[in-house]
Amino acid sequence: MNGKLYWLSWHKTILCWLTDAAYAARVEKIKKTKPANQIEQRLTELCVVKGKLPTPIRKACKKYFKAWDAWYKARVAYDKALYKAREALYKAREALDKAWYAWDKAWEALDKAQKARDKIFTKFKSEIEALHKLECPDSKWNGTEIVFEK
Repeated sequence: MNGKLYWLSWHKTILCWLTDAAYAARVEKIKKTKPANQIEQRLTELCVVKGKLPTPIRKACKKYFKAWDAWYKARVAYDKALYKAREALYKAREALDKAWYAWDKAWEALDKAQKARDKIFTKFKSEIEALHKLECPDSKWNGTEIVFEK
């Protein structure tokens, strides 16, 4: 893994292993997000370690950065998947809302049609029952329901 040890890449971290890309990204972030009165000092503090530190320190910093880099890549993938999932959810909710609205309107129409049908059935009840009796002489219909023998 390419990179170098840097002093104070973050104000609470004395040593950090950074690749060239990570260093450039940190410099940009400092320039864009930190208060104007802090930028020069932060960029001065963020410098390459020139002296030789003990090998265990260098190894620990490299290992930490490698783990951080893996975490960061996983986080980016997670955020991307989360964004896609949210977009899909919003689209699904929108489709569900449209379907619900259509269902509700259809229900209203069905209810209205049923009431109109019932009104007509009541008005022509004797004609309906006479035709039914003629066509189905053995029917157990009593005018309200089918009657079953016990």
